Amino acid sequence: MSGEILVINTDDNFKSHIENETFSVCFQDLFVVEIMNQIQEGFFVDIGSAHCFDNNNSFLLEKKYNWKGLCVEYEPKYNDSYSIRNCKYINDDALKLNYEQIYKENQFPNAIDYLSLDIDDLTTSLLSIIPFDSYEYKIIMIEHDFYLNGNKYLEQQRDFLTKKGYHLLFGDIFVELHNFEKEKSFEDWWINPKFFDSELIKKLTRKSIYPSEALKLVRKYK
Repeated sequence: MSGEILVINTDDNFKSHIENETFSVCFQDLFVVEIMNQIQEGFFVDIGSAHCFDNNNSFLLEKKYNWKGLCVEYEPKYNDSYSIRNCKYINDDALKLNYEQIYKENQFPNAIDYLSLDIDDLTTSLLSIIPFDSYEYKIIMIEHDFYLNGNKYLEQQRDFLTKKGYHLLFGDIFVELHNFEKEKSFEDWWINPKFFDSELIKKLTRKSIYPSEALKLVRKYK
C-alpha cells in the first residue's frame, strides 16, 4: 500500500505540489505511477533532475512509493535541496559519468523501471552513454524540445530507441502550462513492450497529445 508524503517543506510551492498530487512539470510522475500499477520499491534514473522536488520526476516515486534510484543534476544551486532525498545524488556533468559502474555499485536491477532524460540540447548525447545492452528500462521519457529544435534531435532519438526495441507509446507530448502556447511538443514517452500487455499498448499508443490526456488514457485502460 502506498504511503503518504510527509510535509517536509512548508513553503507554498511544496504545498501546491502536494495538493495537485504531482511534482513533475507535466504529470510524468503520475503517469509512471499509473502505468506501473502503483508498485512499491521500484527503481528510477532521473538525469537532469533539477530541484529535489520542484518539477522533479522522481520525488513522488521515492517518497510515496519507496522507490530507489539515481538523480543527476549539473547545477550546484540545487545541491542543498537533496538533503531530504534518499536516492543516490550526483552533482556533475551527466555526459562524463560511468552509468554502468554507478548501477553496479548501487545494486540496480538489470531491468530499471523508469529512465528520465532531460538535459536540454545535450539529451540526445546521453543515449550513447547510458547502458542499453547490459540494462533495460521499462519506461523512458526523453526530452527533444521539438517546439524549439524541430527534428534536430527527435529523429535521431526515435531511430536509436526503436532499434533498441522500445515502443513509442506517446510521441510529441505537448507542454501543458498556462503561460505556454498550445500544441508545443517537448518530449516522447517510450515503453519496453516486454513488460506491458500488447493489447494495452495498442489502446494507448498516440501521437501529439497533452500529458493530462495521456494520464487519463492509462487510468481508463489499466
